Parts: sequence; structure tokens; C-alpha cells
Amino acid sequence: EDLDEFETYSINVIERILNESREEENKNDKIRIVNMWNNLVDLAPADKKAVAEVMQEGVVVAVGTREFIIVYSSASICNQVMKRKFKRESLKLLFDLLGSTYNYMALPESVWRVKRAEYASQYNIGVKNIRLQPINEPILNALMSDDDVSPEERMLENAEKLFGSDIIEYKE
Repeated sequence: EDLDEFETYSINVIERILNESREEENKNDKIRIVNMWNNLVDLAPADKKAVAEVMQEGVVVAVGTREFIIVYSSASICNQVMKRKFKRESLKLLFDLLGSTYNYMALPESVWRVKRAEYASQYNIGVKNIRLQPINEPILNALMSDDDVSPEERMLENAEKLFGSDIIEYKE
């Protein structure tokens, strides 16, 4: 499939953002983005409020050139905000609010702490071309296609495979 580097949680994206985050222009952009982030739900149009609420659960921790890292409390939220369907909506919202095309990578707090420490240890000893170890977090699995099947739908499909198609779906 045609996966982009964000969808595969490529370490290259994290390295690039962290390296670029030290540039003055990107430090200023981080201030602008964080200020907007604090008001994301209020600034979002009515049809994008739900997207904004999920986005705002994360914290913008590093800003590179037109891309940034958002840290969330859990991998499941990261997976949600990295899905293509969600990203189409969120990137449009960010474009409308920031006036330019941006992209983001969502990381769980635990992965971010490890990568930040790994980066800092190399930076502090003067390494110029910092290279990080690939992310080894099996629970991170941005769904790589447009078939955004919810966990409930997947569970129903599995139940039908086990018990046949005579299962009655209960909806409240």
C-alpha cells in the first residue's frame, strides 16, 4: 500500500521534527500553535468540534517546519488521530485555523519520554546528525487504509464468523 511516513510511525519524522524544532522560526511557530491549541474547540466550526475535542486531548510538544508531534496519554487515542479518515478532517481543521498545510505525528506519553531522552542524550554530547532507534511499540497501528472499521464493527464481524450471520445486532 501507499503508506506515508506518518502512518508508519517513521522515526525519520520524529528526528526531523526534533532537529527542526531548535530553529528560531519553528520555536515561534510552536508558541502560535500552542496558543491556538488551547482554544482549539472554541475556534473549530460546529461540524469539526468533535475532531477538535479529540485533538485537544493531546499536548503539542515539538514543532518542526509545518509538522509537529502531539503527545497523548494512550496509544489508542494516537491510533484514532492517525487514521486516514480522522486525519483528513483534522488536517483540514488545522489548515483553516493555522492558514497553512501542517501534518502531525501522535505519540503516546511513554514513547515520547523514551524518544525525547534518547534525543537529548545525543544532543547533549554534541552529536550533529541525531539518529533515533525505530519505535518498537506494537500497540501503535495507525490504520493504514480507508476501511476505518470501528472496534465494535470488527467485534461484530468476528462474532458473525464464529456464530454465523443469524446474529441480531442490538442498537440502543
